[in-house]
Amino acid sequence: MKKLFILASFICLCLEMTAQTMHTLIFINEQEKGRETDRQADMRKMKSFITDVAKRIGYTNDMRTHSGAEFTSEMVYSEINRLKVNYNDIVMFYYHGHGANASNNTYESKWPSMALADKSLEQSEVQKELERQCKQAKLVLCIADCCNRYYYRQNPPSEMDTRTGDNIKKLFTNFNGQKFIVISASKPGQYGYSANTGSVFGDNLRNSINYYASSSTNPTWESVLSKAQADTKKHNAQSGHISEPQYDIYNRAQVSPTIIPADVKGDLY
Repeated sequence: MKKLFILASFICLCLEMTAQTMHTLIFINEQEKGRETDRQADMRKMKSFITDVAKRIGYTNDMRTHSGAEFTSEMVYSEINRLKVNYNDIVMFYYHGHGANASNNTYESKWPSMALADKSLEQSEVQKELERQCKQAKLVLCIADCCNRYYYRQNPPSEMDTRTGDNIKKLFTNFNGQKFIVISASKPGQYGYSANTGSVFGDNLRNSINYYASSSTNPTWESVLSKAQADTKKHNAQSGHISEPQYDIYNRAQVSPTIIPADVKGDLY
């Protein structure tokens, strides 16, 4: 009986280790007055894109979207705390809305402050919460698609193509160790822009992922984000705007899951 129990426990552990999940938290206020069209377009495209990515890498798709009354900092913290991240899972936080940089004479921030319905929330705080909650994740993406203009200083497109499944897997899962990526749609002092078709940066990010998954035999996040950065900067410049995305990529050794051994009698410790 003990042997059967041990075998059942081992099978359950193996299933838990191999059934990977892509956890996605999307915060876009589709009901924002005067911005309904572009917010709804970006929500629709991001949901479709993530569903496609999860399918192509063979991950369970755990996607939670928040708008209207749920577009709050309280919901951000609640959703992060609810995450059950297993070994090799992927986590993506995506915010699209208004933002600014809260830097002043005593406080400096590279990352923007996101204007949620109840209060503003620093992207750096979300980053810390994700790092705390997602220690076993294979890849973590923390994206703030918003302006990064200063509070306290003077002011200085197309449909997705079919992506190659193997290259999507290389980008999202087939790399050594773990990656933590922080992205914002603009640098300190700048606006982030959108049109009635959705976010300028959001479109360029999705198109860049698609481009490298379709044309490169070894796509990397460095290449993807560099292209998205350049294309967004160029697109904004054509409209007379100075705005350029920024990103940081952290690599770290992955924490392996703890496997409980059995003693010589077959009992679990």
